[in-house]
Formats: sequence, C-alpha cells, structure tokens
Amino acid sequence: MNLLDAVKNGIKETIKEKSQQKNIIEALENDNKKTPEKIIKQLDNYSAVFIKERFSIIDKGDCFKFRDLADDYFPKSFHSLVLYVLGIKLKEIFELFFVNAKDLSCVCIDMSDSFEYVWRLTSFYHDVMTKYEDTKTANIIHCYMPCISSELLTVENFINTCKKIKFAGIKYTIYDKKTELNKINNTLNTISPTYSKDVVNRYFRKRLSVSNIDHGIISGYVFYNQLICNYLKQLRDYQTSNLRHKVNEVFEHKGLFYRPEHLCLFKYIADAIIVHNIWHYDNSSEQAYKLWNLEKLSVKNRLSLKNNTLAFILGLLDTIEPTKYFKSFKPFDVLSSIKIESSRVDNQPITIILKQFKTKNKNNIDFNDWYTNKLKSMECWLDLTVEYNQDTKEIKITIPS
Repeated sequence: MNLLDAVKNGIKETIKEKSQQKNIIEALENDNKKTPEKIIKQLDNYSAVFIKERFSIIDKGDCFKFRDLADDYFPKSFHSLVLYVLGIKLKEIFELFFVNAKDLSCVCIDMSDSFEYVWRLTSFYHDVMTKYEDTKTANIIHCYMPCISSELLTVENFINTCKKIKFAGIKYTIYDKKTELNKINNTLNTISPTYSKDVVNRYFRKRLSVSNIDHGIISGYVFYNQLICNYLKQLRDYQTSNLRHKVNEVFEHKGLFYRPEHLCLFKYIADAIIVHNIWHYDNSSEQAYKLWNLEKLSVKNRLSLKNNTLAFILGLLDTIEPTKYFKSFKPFDVLSSIKIESSRVDNQPITIILKQFKTKNKNNIDFNDWYTNKLKSMECWLDLTVEYNQDTKEIKITIPS
C-alpha cells in the first residue's frame, strides 16, 4: 500500500464526520490547476477544523484555545494529521516499546491502551506554535538581543513577554517540582525530562541568536501549562460540590473522567514535543554548540527508542513524513509515489523501508535529495542508521531494538 492509500484510509478511520472526510480527501485528490502552496493551505484549513473539534473532546475543556490559534491560518495541520496516521500505521512496531517505555517505568500507568491517546495529543499539538516562526514574529526578536546571552532570558520569560504569543502566563513547566501537583500524583517527579531546563534555555537562546524561534519548545511549554491549569480548574470546580473528594483520586466532572495519571502523561508528552526539534551536533557544528555550553547535545548522546521512546518516535516520524519536505509538490503526488514497509522480529532491529514509485506526474520527487538533505541527518540525533539504494530507489532505516 502506498502512503496515499494509507493516509486516505487513516483519515476515514480517524475522522467520523463525513463532510470533514470528504473535504480533506477531495482537496487531496483534486488534480486541478491550483499550486501546491494553495492546495496545502486548503488542506491545512480543512484539517484544522477537524483538529480543533477533536481537541474540544479530548482536552477536557478549553485549554487549547484553538480558536485563537486558527483565527487566520493554522500551518502544518495537514502535516500533523498525516503524522498521526503514519504513527497509527506503524503502531505495531512501536507499541511494545511504548507499553514498556523505560522513561515511564517508574510510574504506575497501564500503557497498553494509551498509545493512540498519547500519539493523538503528541502529533496534533507538536507543531501548533509554528505560526510564531513567521517573518513578522522574527522582526520582534531584535528587542531580546541585548540579553540573548543572559540566563535571565528563559523560555518562560520569552513566552510571557512576547506580545505576539497569545499564551502569556506560564505557571507550570515540566522542570518544576510543585507541591500541589505532587499531592495529586506523587510519582510525577520521577519522570525525568530528556534535557535539563538549563540546556533547553540555552538551546532556545542559541536559536534566537540567529533570529529563529523554536516552535517545538514553545509548543511543549504551552501544552503542559494549559493541560495542568485546566486539570486544576476542573478539580477545584468538582471539589466545590464534593468536599470529601481527595485530590489524588479519580473524579468525573461534566461527563469526563480525570485521573491523577494524566499529569504524568502530560509531562511525558510535553517533554517529547519540547525536544523534537532540538538537534545534536557533529564535528561540523561542534564549535557553535560549545559557544552556548551545549556539550550535552553531542552526537554521542543520541535519543534511543528504548530510553526516550515517545521523543524518538516523534522525532523519527516527524522527519520522514514527506509532505512537509516536498512542499513544492502536490501532496497527492508525494504520497502516491511512496510506499512504506516495516518489520519487527523479537530481539532484532526494527526496519522501515521507504520505496519510490514512479507516477504519471513528470515531476517525480527526488529520493536521493530527501535522503541526503533530510533523512540522513537523523543519524546525528537519533540512534538509528539510514541507507539509500540508488538502484532500487529504497531508503532503509534501521533501529536497534
């Protein structure tokens, strides 16, 4: 099955509203004279409608405020939808690692039926702050330049003071050890973030120094803060009429269940979102990283599927999702020209093979370019290998089990 069929089937299985299904699939299949840019924007808009409605169900409140995010244009929402479908398609090879995730082993959570819930939140939210990377936002970065090297400039301070960002007021981060949260779930602090707060702040300032805002870091911070604030709000509302309720107990409020374990999942997901665009360095970029005291981001400390399960899966699938890279092509042509296969045998490496199909479109995507300029770079920050067979037009990704 090529990726086009997989995505269409995934859309039908994921989106229950028939009109939303129809809008996205027709926009994808319609071979008209629209430019790829216009087609992608249309797909983004249709996908955003579904994602906003989906979040209104699973976020247990208005904590995502998607209306604010999508007033004008919600970029990469179709990419996020395809990413979700891609993860579900490869669920079988990843789910066992997810269920036994080493980075969640100290938390009493039954992960056996949580993959789709966690992956949905992760994939739909990971790029939600992309709109703040546009040139208009970049123009305001200059006001932070005088303190770009100061440790006083943190991610929290930037979010709270940047007038372009609508989510000012970060109260909770995955790096804090809040007593009120520990009372709800005393295992929350046993989940260790992939990188320290200091490393994340330094990397964020490094990106700012070259006029780039790291949307992944901001997305992760906002995700966690919004979910925690919403959980506490619902808890307080529930306690007003249920005075004997203990904060560390499950409760049902307005038809939805709230579990203390959710706090651990929110922290786990937020960490994966924060690190999904934090790249490591090799010999060619070593000096630039050392200037910011980022030696911990060496290629020697790559993320692994076993030790950083969700962050690894997000980093991998976000990179190989092809419509984002081949944005000068129509998504239909990109997805219809790629077939994905995977295999996992006990105690053997996982393999993912991307195969190229020739299509009727004369402008076939360049697999060699994709391999050389995008996929091969994963070896620098993810524990895997990427190989390209020029004769068979196949890209093979091998992941240690």
